[in-house]
Amino acid sequence: MGWTERPDLLRGAEAAYATYVWGEEMRPRYYPGNLLWVDPGQPLLPDKGVLVILHTGEAFPREFIRRDEECLIVREYWPKPKEVPIPWGDIRSADRIIGVTDR
Repeated sequence: MGWTERPDLLRGAEAAYATYVWGEEMRPRYYPGNLLWVDPGQPLLPDKGVLVILHTGEAFPREFIRRDEECLIVREYWPKPKEVPIPWGDIRSADRIIGVTDR
């Protein structure tokens, strides 16, 4: 869709990318219009952001909770906090969000 300057925290991260937030499910952590900085080379860590991309092409930010053999467990915040399991068979990638900026 476009290009943006790479922030220092992504210097040397060859596969890094950025994307905008569109949905409301992660308020107050991420808001529509926020720009997320994503580094697929970083490990997923509990309570840190993850950008989940499904095989359907749908993508959404969540908070990583844990993983097991069957699914990735993430948290969404709005309208009320809840843990959501996503089967691995539905996931194309799950990449670490390492930064956020306002648009």
